Amino acid sequence: MISEFDKLMLNRAFEVSLNSPANKRKVGAIIASKKQDTIFATGFNGNLSNVKLPIETPDLKETYDTVAHAEEAAIMLYLNTYNWN
Repeated sequence: MISEFDKLMLNRAFEVSLNSPANKRKVGAIIASKKQDTIFATGFNGNLSNVKLPIETPDLKETYDTVAHAEEAAIMLYLNTYNWN
């Protein structure tokens, strides 16, 4: 059975995915601690650092290699927020 915390995190990941500029597939990711009841970082698929490049081919059949996965974006935000060098 899924816990209330897990349901909340799944819903939050869906909400975060809506920020993705992708048309074909929107993905959200959460880095969280159930023990601490805390969200440390979120991420969605797209270009990092507000790069204004297209992320998909015009026919939406392919995603360009420059696109970061949602998990990558969440990890980068976490590392930048908590000053990991």
